[in-house]
Amino acid sequence: MMKRTQLYLEEEIHQVITLFAKSRGWSLSRAVREALKEYTEKLPIKKAIKQSYKTNAAKHSFSDMAGIITSGDPNMSKNINDIYNEV
Repeated sequence: MMKRTQLYLEEEIHQVITLFAKSRGWSLSRAVREALKEYTEKLPIKKAIKQSYKTNAAKHSFSDMAGIITSGDPNMSKNINDIYNEV
């Protein structure tokens, strides 16, 4: 089963993944899925993700995580319609 997800990519990454997708005859979505699949299947990455999940899930509730992401537009939730319509 797939879940719909919206991503914001840096322009350079978007260009590279778009060219890669076109060279394979794939959609941009498929290229992103394949890249993420390859990245997350690497053994050290999988171990780190599992360990981090086990450690953090036991220590933190969802409300503890609120506000931990500090990058991006701090008013994004207020301006999401304007931001989304610019894309």
